[in-house]
Amino acid sequence: MKWLGLFPRPKRPRPPVSEPGRPAAGIDFLRASAGLGAPVVAEPDPRPPGPAPLAHAISWEMFQEQAEQAQNRLDWEEAERHWRGMRTAFPDIFHAYNGGAIALCNLGRYDEARNLLDDAAGRFPRERSVPLAQGRLAMGLSDWPAAEAHWRTALTFDVRPWWVYTELAGALEHQGRIPEAEAVLLEAQARAEDPHEITLFTYPARLAWKREDWAAAAAR
Repeated sequence: MKWLGLFPRPKRPRPPVSEPGRPAAGIDFLRASAGLGAPVVAEPDPRPPGPAPLAHAISWEMFQEQAEQAQNRLDWEEAERHWRGMRTAFPDIFHAYNGGAIALCNLGRYDEARNLLDDAAGRFPRERSVPLAQGRLAMGLSDWPAAEAHWRTALTFDVRPWWVYTELAGALEHQGRIPEAEAVLLEAQARAEDPHEITLFTYPARLAWKREDWAAAAAR
């Protein structure tokens, strides 16, 4: 099962705002991680020695670049390791959770992927990509009730892509709840970000056909 296409490809986020006095937890372990190489050694500084800033020791970009390179090689073990390292050092960047879930799914570790996305949902309640990833994972596992719940969560955000409505309708259809699926699609024709998407009209017509309601199917 190919899972890379089931999640939005992570884009490079802005670095998180640093907090004064925040400890650099886990940096020694991360420096020793295989494949990351040794930290750059700067020229001697004539000023009195002080604490080295975290950004000079390691950066979230390093983890993301390494993880994406591993994904491009389809080396999911290495990709998962880099995403995990990124979460350890920078737990406030949600891309490491979505990326880690992609890698775990491609390794067949679906329960871990689901737990990781559940963790992300708790950490980033305002991040719309998390319920989208949860919905895609649930659909891929044919867990229709869970998929329904995640798609409904995704529709609570201000931006409502048309395909979220069709995915929700699909989850309802797989549960045998055809009238509810039709209602979702009819709602989308008024509320979706792209209300004129043709699928929002052909899909309810197909559902009416499935119910053998020929008049509704012809009208739609």
